[in-house]
Amino acid sequence: MDMKRAENTFGDWIRFQLHNHQVTIINLSDYSGIHIRKLYRIINGENKLSYDDWIWLVECVGDMTDQSLTDCVIDCVEYMNPPK
Repeated sequence: MDMKRAENTFGDWIRFQLHNHQVTIINLSDYSGIHIRKLYRIINGENKLSYDDWIWLVECVGDMTDQSLTDCVIDCVEYMNPPK
């Protein structure tokens, strides 16, 4: 039996935020200065993500979606760690 782990990832959160605000990953790449290929690898969970990159991407998503950094950090953490 194939048991797939059902957990929300940082990439899932980014996709959810961008989709809900009609922002593309290319827009996020342009805004953040992170190369599109690296950004796709981060979103797909293929790159180890440093804290600096994580907080920078959360801040960029917040700026692009008119959310405060505090609200984005809380939302991201709650998204990736839902109550049990």
